[in-house]
Amino acid sequence: LRLSIAPLAFFQTCTAAADLLLETVRSLVSDGGRCFPPLLLDICCGGGAIGLDVARAAVAAGASTRVVGLEVSGEGVADARRNAAANGLRGLYE
Repeated sequence: LRLSIAPLAFFQTCTAAADLLLETVRSLVSDGGRCFPPLLLDICCGGGAIGLDVARAAVAAGASTRVVGLEVSGEGVADARRNAAANGLRGLYE
């Protein structure tokens, strides 16, 4: 997953923790990778890393998950939109 992150946006700099978080969320929302939801609400989405990671895993499994991300930071919303487009994933970020 390629991510663009604004200078003042939050990003988990401990990549081991970020990887564990993404893996845990992906497993929980997809029942261990067996069944992906058609819609994922990514609340406080920031740059969209969590929602886009789930969407990417869904595509790899032959499924489709539409991500709707909500974020109060305008920079975060812009990052999420760019990140979705850069990774060829569909999402709606507001």
